[in-house]
Amino acid sequence: EKEQIALSILETAIPSSSYAALTSDPESVPNQALDWVLNRDAYPYDWAGLSSDPIDETAKTDLLQRYVLGGLFLGTGGDGWNGGRGWMTSDDVCTWWGIECGSEDVIQARANNGQGDDGDGEVWRKLQSDRTVTKIVLVDNALSGFLPEDLSALPSLTAIEMHENRLRGTIPSSIFELAELDTLFLDANRLEGEISPDIAKLTKLRRLTLNDNRFVGTIPTEIGQTTTLVMLWLFNNGELEGGIPTEFGNLVNLESLAIFNTKVTGRIPSEIGNLQSLKIFKVENNLLSGALPNTLYDLASLEVLGIAGNRNITGSLSPRLGRLTKLRELYISETSIGGSLPEQIGELTELSYLSVTGTELSGPLPATIGNLSNVQFLELGNNNFNGTLPSEMGGMTGLISVLLYGNRFTGALPSTIGGWTNVATVDMSKNSFSADSGLPTEIGLWTNCEVLAFHEAGIGSSIPSEIGGISALKVLDLSLNQLTGEMPVEVGNLNALETFNVEENRIEGPIPTQIGQLTGLTRLVMTKNFFNSAVPTEIGNLINLETLALNFNRLTGQIPDEITQLDGLTEAFLEINSFSGTIPANIGNMASLESFTAFRNKRGIRPGIGGPLPESLGRLSSLNWFDVAENSITGEIPIGLGDLAENMEYLY
Repeated sequence: EKEQIALSILETAIPSSSYAALTSDPESVPNQALDWVLNRDAYPYDWAGLSSDPIDETAKTDLLQRYVLGGLFLGTGGDGWNGGRGWMTSDDVCTWWGIECGSEDVIQARANNGQGDDGDGEVWRKLQSDRTVTKIVLVDNALSGFLPEDLSALPSLTAIEMHENRLRGTIPSSIFELAELDTLFLDANRLEGEISPDIAKLTKLRRLTLNDNRFVGTIPTEIGQTTTLVMLWLFNNGELEGGIPTEFGNLVNLESLAIFNTKVTGRIPSEIGNLQSLKIFKVENNLLSGALPNTLYDLASLEVLGIAGNRNITGSLSPRLGRLTKLRELYISETSIGGSLPEQIGELTELSYLSVTGTELSGPLPATIGNLSNVQFLELGNNNFNGTLPSEMGGMTGLISVLLYGNRFTGALPSTIGGWTNVATVDMSKNSFSADSGLPTEIGLWTNCEVLAFHEAGIGSSIPSEIGGISALKVLDLSLNQLTGEMPVEVGNLNALETFNVEENRIEGPIPTQIGQLTGLTRLVMTKNFFNSAVPTEIGNLINLETLALNFNRLTGQIPDEITQLDGLTEAFLEINSFSGTIPANIGNMASLESFTAFRNKRGIRPGIGGPLPESLGRLSSLNWFDVAENSITGEIPIGLGDLAENMEYLY
């Protein structure tokens, strides 16, 4: 009798396909859910009320809610959920983990243990009586399987939040019958198929996230009918294609539109300019083309604009860019936008992230860029910018990262950049700065800087002693420049340094003994300079060193025995110097050594490296390159070298 009562109610409440499975397939989730209701659920159902005429609506709601939620649990691997307190017990479903009942004031009252603020107990009475499920919030809860069709039997649902799970299959069409639905968060699952045009039926929908799934096909134009939308996220659906519908121009309440990392094509529709509430517009890494519509610059509320990674977007940046005064983040990297950076960029004083790498932009940077004191990340690498850096850039005091590599900047670096006291990364590699001027002494004020890269930047002069003030520095790359003078002893103050590269400059004089204080170094590269002293014995203190490159210099004296303390060293390049003496006898202690090159130290009247090869070489089981040609080596080849045949590739 109970089964017949339940079936009569379910027949009109759940989708016909689900009812058919319920009555014909004993293994189906609907059948399992009904079996739980009838035979295992200890909840006190009001069967008399369910069989009365008219039916008791509260009793009917209880039955439907427990049946639908039971099916949700059984169909999505509930036993393996991360959180499931109360589920499948006789407790009221409103107390189950992730379930919320009633209107917003009732939900808040329940959170406050029923304490209302109306003074007459009305909220408390609502709390006791309103047990209608309105929200299902099961975020990152290890749900698997398929979304149940029967959710449509919960007509008061305003929110379904099941993102960051493992749901698969398509979105059931019955979901689009939930007329009260305000929020549908299904992102970060494994959902597939085409996005249904029936979304337009959800006339109260405000927030829709379908990103990070496997949807295919085109974006339905019907979404443009859902004018209540404030949030629409479709990104990271790699097979989504077609254009951005012009009908999106009807979404006048939209605040966030994100469609990136897809195969969406065509132009950005000019109708986007109708979205005066839009704050976030992100369409990066698609196949979009053409020039930016002028209407884009009419979006006065815009805070984030991302069009990067669309190589076929062309044209130039309009001076009207200055109208977007609320803009905080601008991403236009890896596009074919050309022309110059308009001086109106200086009007975007709220900007914190400016990413413009790999475009066709050219010309000098406008002096107005110095107005952007709130910019933290300035990414202008791999463009065609030229001219000198404007001194006004010193006003960009909020900078944390400065990437200006791969341009054609010339002239001297302005001393005003010393004002970047918060900067952590500076990369100005591959430019054409003046060889007559070098690093300004003011860089010593960058005490928070961790990466300083001027590889092939054209700078000259000597390394300023003030560089020793950059106490946080981890990477210092000054390679392939025209630096002169001696290495300042203050580099020994860079206690955090891990990579030190001054390859191919004109630095002369001794290697300072203070280099031994840099015990965190993993790479020390001084190749192709004019260093002309002995290698300081303090080199043995660099216990974390993996690469030592001192080749192509004028170094003299014995290779210090202390080098053999570097048991983590994999590469030692000492060739084309004027070393003498012998190879350290304990070289066999360098267990990680893979390459050791010290050829051509016999130069002119200098004898080079002499004496016999150490017997301990035979212990270097990782060695694959050993070259001491063009020296004055004597004696027999150690028998132990034969044990290295398996790894040895080059032996000179």
